[in-house]
Amino acid sequence: MRRQGQFISSFFIKITALIPSSRLIPAAFVLLIGFAALLGKVTTANAGTVIPSDAIRIRIIANSDSDFDQSVKRHVQAEVSSLIESWGPMPNTHDEARELIRSRLEQVRDVAEQALEAIDVTYSAQVTLADVPFPEKIFDGRNYAAGNYEALRITLGEGGGANWWCVLFPRCV
Repeated sequence: MRRQGQFISSFFIKITALIPSSRLIPAAFVLLIGFAALLGKVTTANAGTVIPSDAIRIRIIANSDSDFDQSVKRHVQAEVSSLIESWGPMPNTHDEARELIRSRLEQVRDVAEQALEAIDVTYSAQVTLADVPFPEKIFDGRNYAAGNYEALRITLGEGGGANWWCVLFPRCV
């Protein structure tokens, strides 16, 4: 079986043999642009991510919308993400994933608190795993309605700022 690259290469060789040499460069350019556009449409059509109904999200809510508090949120997000990555692959089922996350809530809280202490922030982090409210969100070209979704929620300080979130289970790729 030929690989995709070999097929594309032989396709262009056959097409260019049919085109007079004076028109070869413009014709090849048009073919290349058309092929790239087609490939882009196929890739985009396949890249649409749908968040499953049994997903467990992670949501980190900043203390406020100030530039400083938003940078604190990103710092906590990086530290917590590193922690979660250290757990290895998420389990295969929703219930197993929930139990894993629930068993590590204190660890998540400790890492979030350490991240805050490392940059001398005086407020704390609250960590819960529960059905929590989410605002309406457009994610990967899809509209997700506002509602309560299961999430590992980390609230920093007053929790009055913009949030960051992604899907924790099944793991984002």
